[in-house]
Amino acid sequence: MNTLVINLTRFGDLLQTQPVLSGLAAQGRTGLVCLDNFQATTEVLAGLDTVYPLQGAALLASLDRGWLEGLTVLKRYLAKVMSEYPDCRVVNLTPTITARLLASCLGQHRVGFGLDSHGFTTHSNSWAMFLQTASSSRGCSPFNVVDVFRRVAELPPANGCFTLTRPREEEVSATRTALTGDAPHGSSGFVALQLGASEERRRWPLEHFARLGRLLWEKLSLTPVLLGSPGERPLAERFSALADYPYVDRIGRTNLSSLAATLTCCRLLVTNDTGTMHLAAGLDMPVAAIFLATAQPWDTGPYRQGSLSLEPALACHPCGFGVACEHGLACRQAIKPDVVFGLVRSRLEQGAWSRAQTPGTRAWLAEVEPSGFMGLRSLTDAPDDARTAWVRLQRRFLSRFLDGQEVDPSTVGSEEVMEDSILAGELRAACDLLTLLASQGALLAREPRPALKAKFLGYWQRLQALLAQSGRLKVLGSMLLFEMEARSSDMQGLLTCLRRYLELLQGLRFLVR
Repeated sequence: MNTLVINLTRFGDLLQTQPVLSGLAAQGRTGLVCLDNFQATTEVLAGLDTVYPLQGAALLASLDRGWLEGLTVLKRYLAKVMSEYPDCRVVNLTPTITARLLASCLGQHRVGFGLDSHGFTTHSNSWAMFLQTASSSRGCSPFNVVDVFRRVAELPPANGCFTLTRPREEEVSATRTALTGDAPHGSSGFVALQLGASEERRRWPLEHFARLGRLLWEKLSLTPVLLGSPGERPLAERFSALADYPYVDRIGRTNLSSLAATLTCCRLLVTNDTGTMHLAAGLDMPVAAIFLATAQPWDTGPYRQGSLSLEPALACHPCGFGVACEHGLACRQAIKPDVVFGLVRSRLEQGAWSRAQTPGTRAWLAEVEPSGFMGLRSLTDAPDDARTAWVRLQRRFLSRFLDGQEVDPSTVGSEEVMEDSILAGELRAACDLLTLLASQGALLAREPRPALKAKFLGYWQRLQALLAQSGRLKVLGSMLLFEMEARSSDMQGLLTCLRRYLELLQGLRFLVR
């Protein structure tokens, strides 16, 4: 079957679509609808037959001149796509209304995010619903986005397979020659440093990068290579004022192919949570990635077996979107450059990340689990904190729940029981309300009296309030709301939905004390 994939997101998210494209390529021709300003990203995506860049800015400009002109531009675009991919399957990985509208126009067989005949949002499976709700709750995302994309597309987990198209050998050779020419005498190789990030608070301080660069040069004779976009040139200038040792500056001086070639010539990348991180992982390059503020490695970490993810060992990490920091951005100072250097040195000299102590830092190794999902294993074997224990419990049960399978808490050993009295109380209250709601719903199905309906709605409002106020259950609350709204005219389907959520929460309650 021919398939159109819709992904109207940025560089890094497009790269993380690669395992979906690889899985679909075995089933027929595969096309991609993406934003035109990220079309260059498709140069490194394998398994694509056709790319249809959506000229978003031009479309908006045409709408400003008149809705009829805008509609004409859109119809012309849709006609071209549909003429080349008629009656195809449409896999939409973007939950925005724009992407949902495109999916509705481009095919009848839709997977992922869509709209019904009345214009209300729909989700073809529970994984799509989870992806939309979890993206707004950083501490509640226990699965790598690569695996979630695959499940939304109705493909099995990627099992660690994430392979981008490598740059041409002649470009790699030319890049290596240029780097060698810019490096000082005595340089033994290169380590790439990605200084920038999508937000200032998610960026490791330049002072730390400068200290790391000095250690790389003084201890290992490795030349740092600075990477970044043209808009990050000020970072290069500030780095220059801090560095009293040689380095190569490539910030704002690479396109995608030359960036890939530069990474290929380096022995390792140290980076913030960026698109460059995903590019390096897809090129099978050793990566040490630093996650600060809202960034956390469980969902957006590099999808490469054995890659290293570092995050601050702070109870407040990761913080929520749009939440002002009450701790003076302490996370940015928690991960020390000497700790990072020690880990990097062990990887470069011994071929493995050191299991040394990492004060102030949680160090994680990416590891493919028997389920095929990418997971994280503590490099230091430190006991799990409350947040990590909760993530692990979700991974055990939530994947089965989202797949429509039975949730059985007896499969978990006693050593995995989580001690958290607050969460235990929230789960107990949620289970009690769900039990009452299901019981009241069964009565309402037999006797649809106004008094019973009012009581049912009262329990429902109390349950929604409880779940919405819980930092760890609000994703489930949002998912339940979606499902209840979708089944509002089907009382039996609604009751089945309530029983499924009750089974999940009872399983979690059994393991949280």
